[in-house]
Amino acid sequence: MNKALVTGGAGFIGSHLCEKLVSKRIKVSVVDNLSTGRIENISKIINSIDFCEASILEKDSFIKLLDNQTTVFHLAALRSVPESFEMKNKYLKVNLEGTRTLLEACAEKNIKKFVFASSCSVYGEQKKQPLCESSPLIPASPYAETKLAGEQICTEFSKQGLDCVSLRYFNVYGPRQDCSGGYGSVIPAFVLSALAGKKAVIHGNGEQTRDFVFAGDVAEANFAAMQSKANLNGVAINIGSGNSTSVTALFNLVQELFGTKGKPEYFEKRTGDVDNAIADISLSEKLLSWQPQTSLKEGLSKTLESLRCDFGK
Repeated sequence: MNKALVTGGAGFIGSHLCEKLVSKRIKVSVVDNLSTGRIENISKIINSIDFCEASILEKDSFIKLLDNQTTVFHLAALRSVPESFEMKNKYLKVNLEGTRTLLEACAEKNIKKFVFASSCSVYGEQKKQPLCESSPLIPASPYAETKLAGEQICTEFSKQGLDCVSLRYFNVYGPRQDCSGGYGSVIPAFVLSALAGKKAVIHGNGEQTRDFVFAGDVAEANFAAMQSKANLNGVAINIGSGNSTSVTALFNLVQELFGTKGKPEYFEKRTGDVDNAIADISLSEKLLSWQPQTSLKEGLSKTLESLRCDFGK
C-alpha cells in the first residue's frame, strides 16, 4: 500500500488533500500543530489516518512517521501576506527553517517524492499575463519570499536525489476556508458578509484580477503529482484555473448566488497585493495530466452551501 504524510493536513487545503488520498486507499499520516488547522476539518476521516499534533520545526516529534512513506506533501506554513510584513522573522523560521527541517528528515528516511505547496505570489507584479513557470520571479512580500526560498531549497535537495516538485497554487477557495490571508479568502469573506447582512470589503478598486481554483481540484493536482511518472525532479508547476476574474465580478457572482443586490465598501489596496495574477496551466496538463474540473460558479455554490451549514443559515 502507498503511504503519504501530509504536513498541515488539518488545514483548509490539507484536509481536502487528506480526504482525496484516503478515498484512493492511500495510508495517510498527518502532522499539524493546529495553530490554524482544526481537527474538525478531518473529523470524517480521523479514524482512517494517523494524526500527530506537532510543529514541523520539531523533527523528533514526527520523524518516526516518515518510516516507509512513499510521498510527503508539505502544506504546513504561515500564509498571510499582510501579517508577513509585521512578523517577518516568524515567517522565515516557520516557512524556511520548517521546510529545510522536513526535507532533511525526508532525506534521512529515503522518501521517494516530496510535493511542496508553493504560491503564485512568487511572481509578484507582472504586466504580461497569463503567468507561466518561466515568468520572472519578483516576490512582493516576505510571505512570497519564503515560498520562493522554499522552492529553492527543494531544488537543492532534488540535486541530492530527493524527487521534489513545487506546486504554485493560485487563489484556492472552497469549504472549510477561513477569512484570513490573501485574495483566495476574499470568497468566504464575501459570503460571510452576505450571511451577516453586512457590507463586503474590497481592498483596491475591484478591477484587480485573480485566478480562483477550487480546493477539490487542488487536491486532485497533488494526487496527480504523487502518481505522475514524468520527471518532476526540481520542477515548479502552476496550479490554477487558467481563468481571469476581477474582484468586482466575483462580488457580483456571490450576490447573484445569494439573490441580493448589496454594494461593497472600498478601502486602500493592501501592501503586497498585486493587480493581476492569472495562471498558464499548460505545464500541469503536460506533466500531471491535470486540468481543473470545477467552474467558479459551481465551486462558489459548494462553498456557500458549506458556510450556510457552518453558520446555521
